[in-house]
Amino acid sequence: MSKELFISLLNNITLLLALGFLYSLCAARWGDWRTQRGRVVAGVLFGAVAMAGMIFPL
Repeated sequence: MSKELFISLLNNITLLLALGFLYSLCAARWGDWRTQRGRVVAGVLFGAVAMAGMIFPL
């Protein structure tokens, strides 16, 4: 496996772990994601991580 592929995989794994951690942290903070504010925060969070993942493609 090439070094660039390994770094790319590691970067994407880190982004996914960060997304899971932040999502669970926000869920514990606000409790109910069915509110309008919770939906907006979850959407912005997911969108930001998705855009960061697209910046570093595999």
